Amino acid sequence: MLGEELVGHPVDEPLSSAVQASLASPASARRLADPEQARRLVRGMGSVPAIRMRWLAAGREMQDRLVPALAARKGAPENSMEVRLPACVLFDAIGVAMERWAWQDEPEDVAELTRRALHYLRIDE
Repeated sequence: MLGEELVGHPVDEPLSSAVQASLASPASARRLADPEQARRLVRGMGSVPAIRMRWLAAGREMQDRLVPALAARKGAPENSMEVRLPACVLFDAIGVAMERWAWQDEPEDVAELTRRALHYLRIDE
């Protein structure tokens, strides 16, 4: 998961670079090994209300697992807003990029979409 992957990156590495490298890990690559299946799964998670609710709950769990890594990088308490807010927006940005990728007729590269989403957040400034 992203939180566990981030722990392996130096705290002085820009957060967007560390997130992108973590998303390019072998574990993440396996999730996208069959892009068409992954796209169908993302579309289904976004369009079926019961599944969407579970997806949102899983996203919150992933945010919670990301918090310790972000707290270590920022040298701030885990319950601080400066840690919790980036955890939330990182997953939302990745989710938006994945949804865009899933619903395109001719999908762009998912890594490029994610890179752009992280750039829009300006998390390294």
